[in-house]
Amino acid sequence: MIQKRMGLTGNQIKILAIIFMTFNHYTFMFGFPAIYSDHTFVDAVLLPVNFLLLFIFKHTGPMTYVIMSFALAEGFEHTKNKFTYGKRLFLFALVSVIPFYLFANYGLRSALWMNPQILIENMSFNIIYVLFVSFIVLCCIEKLQNIGRSQWIRMILEVLVVVLGIMLTYRADWSPIGVLGPYIMFKVPKEKRATYGVLLFYAITVMGVGIKMYLEFPGALLGTMLYCLRDRLPMLVSMLILSRYNGSIGKYNLKYLFYIYYPVHLLIFFIIYYFMF
Repeated sequence: MIQKRMGLTGNQIKILAIIFMTFNHYTFMFGFPAIYSDHTFVDAVLLPVNFLLLFIFKHTGPMTYVIMSFALAEGFEHTKNKFTYGKRLFLFALVSVIPFYLFANYGLRSALWMNPQILIENMSFNIIYVLFVSFIVLCCIEKLQNIGRSQWIRMILEVLVVVLGIMLTYRADWSPIGVLGPYIMFKVPKEKRATYGVLLFYAITVMGVGIKMYLEFPGALLGTMLYCLRDRLPMLVSMLILSRYNGSIGKYNLKYLFYIYYPVHLLIFFIIYYFMF
């Protein structure tokens, strides 16, 4: 008799990431679904409910990429064919180009098709593209580990590879630290990814996003960092999920679920918005 493993499978964790992503993207496109009434007392009673809805629909977004970074590091180590894995990421990154562009620039709508300059100025890359670049970075780092040179040379080359990955994803979702998520999860020992990996990624995210925001919108650096500390705090909640990972994939083969769902739900959201507003 086969004993069933306790905890969450890889499939279950990915489904949770899909749910969190959907809530976050819904809020981005249609706004936060708060509940209000005409009575002050009722609104006061509903306040905790609205805080909960705000967390579910908006602040679960950062948890999604932490889970995807964790899944990529796990998949990279366990895949039997890295070429097939990378090719799958590349193809779905291409498939997601137009859906993500329409979703990210929904406010422009008709101007998107009429002005090439607007098209170029607002061009950004989707999260699967970021995962693909991250995958290539991990492949390069794995190759560097087998180079028979000094440790310092390998470290310098590794840093250069990561910096190049950051540059290639600078105009992408989760810029400028998207590549660092899978990289950190890959470098942290497997048994500590769900804790130390998430904590380290959270700290670097706060610093990276905070510095980027400060450079784009000059102001109080401390205030910007405090905002990022609070805004990215839900990333730490993902530790509760990832710590329950039991190391198994799951009963069914759902490896294409996220790749297909990602561009499809972006396109559906854009179509709904286009015809409703």
